[in-house]
Amino acid sequence: MAIHRYWTALKASSERKLATEHVEVYVSDACEDKLVLLEMENSPTLVFMLPDIADKTIGMFSTSPSDPAQLRNILSREGLHLHGEDYLFYFADAEKQRLIADPDVRPLSESDHASFDAFQKSCSEADLDNAYVELDHWMVRGLFVDGRLVSIASAYPDGDEHIADIGVITHPLERGKGYATRLVRTICHDIREAKYEPQYRCQLDNAESILVAKSSGLSLFATWDVLSEEVELDTLVKKVNA
Repeated sequence: MAIHRYWTALKASSERKLATEHVEVYVSDACEDKLVLLEMENSPTLVFMLPDIADKTIGMFSTSPSDPAQLRNILSREGLHLHGEDYLFYFADAEKQRLIADPDVRPLSESDHASFDAFQKSCSEADLDNAYVELDHWMVRGLFVDGRLVSIASAYPDGDEHIADIGVITHPLERGKGYATRLVRTICHDIREAKYEPQYRCQLDNAESILVAKSSGLSLFATWDVLSEEVELDTLVKKVNA
């Protein structure tokens, strides 16, 4: 799986600051976020942080965490509050080869603005927030049934690693019919044609989104968390140096 190769290469190019049976901490200027927590099954939890974050906080690991829960407690105690865990799903290499285009799916553009707006008005704010599908994203696809727009997916590049995050939403009256699955597989086919790696991310309590990921043939890779945008680094420095 390409994503395995990405994290393996990042580890190899990073400076390891801590290694226990359950936790490994790395410092890397190639990290796309200030701090990333990656938990994979049957593997140590990985922490990657930028050098400026490490310079200010690495002393917190003088007490080595014995498990991921203690690691989170240490981070929180020192003011490094995390955004909240997401599942990361990807296609296994063999499954990627089975992705094909769907004849009922086509690109959406500004000419579809009226249909897109009408579709959004039929969805709840919570559904729209969870899906994060926008007409001006890097890639947008719609699935049509009898001329009706029933499901929309979009993708946008995540950093410089040629990874594209996917969002998908289906009209409330059209759910449970497999439309999201068809659309996810098609937009992932198109993402691969554009030489990007499709990434499907959702919150741990989003049962419907998890079901779409699994029915689309995606495989769970890890849980992923990042530093909350609300963390004020200046305050953090004062706290750590106190």
